[in-house]
Amino acid sequence: LHVDLLRPIAFVPRTTHDIPAAEFANPSVAHEICSDLAAVAVTCDCNVLVEGNTKGGESEFWQRLADDRARIVAETMGEYGANMAKISMRGLPGKMGGHEVRTTVKLDQHHE
Repeated sequence: LHVDLLRPIAFVPRTTHDIPAAEFANPSVAHEICSDLAAVAVTCDCNVLVEGNTKGGESEFWQRLADDRARIVAETMGEYGANMAKISMRGLPGKMGGHEVRTTVKLDQHHE
């Protein structure tokens, strides 16, 4: 089950001249969204996959940034009660992520 985010989780833009660290562009909005995602994850009691996507290439820098974006979303969900043992994270940089800055959340209700 794919969760459609009505408001995107925006990140501070990065270039290869920066450290590949994820940072929410609007932390209060990001926390509201992650709180809602955590509530859904707790209600469904299912495994969750958080994917972080970037616009850049597929080099190590972009992979690390995509991974870190997934991590920060998952950890913020955990702060709001989501079971971190049930959350997987994956970074999809560049063309692997459709050349979009986006966070994708998928729920798997078939696994316990």
